Amino acid sequence: MSRADPRVKVLWVVACNVAAIVAPSPEALALIVANVVVAALAGGVLLRVVTKFKGFWLLMLVIGIIQGLTVTQGDVVLYLIPRFIPVIGGSLPVYGWGLYYGLISVLRLFALTMPVFIVVETTSISEFVVVFNWLGLPYEYSLMLSLAMSFIPLFLSELSSMLDSLKARGCELVDNPIKRVCALKYVLIPLSLNAVERADAIGRILEMRGYMKCRGLVTLSKGCRASTYLLLLLTLLLGVSVFCTNLKP
Repeated sequence: MSRADPRVKVLWVVACNVAAIVAPSPEALALIVANVVVAALAGGVLLRVVTKFKGFWLLMLVIGIIQGLTVTQGDVVLYLIPRFIPVIGGSLPVYGWGLYYGLISVLRLFALTMPVFIVVETTSISEFVVVFNWLGLPYEYSLMLSLAMSFIPLFLSELSSMLDSLKARGCELVDNPIKRVCALKYVLIPLSLNAVERADAIGRILEMRGYMKCRGLVTLSKGCRASTYLLLLLTLLLGVSVFCTNLKP
């Protein structure tokens, strides 16, 4: 995966996102998720991506639970608070259609975000710059966008660490929304300063090394053709699977 043509990887991300948006059923979304998992396994980054974005899985779970609680159509499937608990037992019911739409929301969010995470983990900044420039974006904006994408994993990791530190020091981030917003200033200000300092350091390093515009495009080498063909095959299978799932009997 890391040795594949970055243009093909961008094509694969676009195909996954378009298919995830138009997919109408959990079956079609499950096929897209399987496609993403196979690509991550082929690239050897599945475990790294899963462990690196552990906070993201909690967000998807919360979205699924909210869907299950707010959609009140169909029969009651389960109760978040069991019925055998005195006084409050049997509250917060989850309905069948709520569970159905919650599953669709979780699978769609996974199919939309995970391809981006995988490509960010397996693509260098220089490859991103060349791809965006190849797509017609000016070179300066290509470099800026590529640096921003490369900072996404680090930004999420620092955000998670700072939130855990605030909780360990007794800062309540759940009960009162006003306190939660006020507490975020202790997180956003250091993150912003770190981002500015990191961008300044990268700019100085680029100037010291005489960084300049690369005139060539990324070319396929013999060593990366197998992984590129795999991504092309996955993209083809993705389109066929979603098309077949949308066919009505």
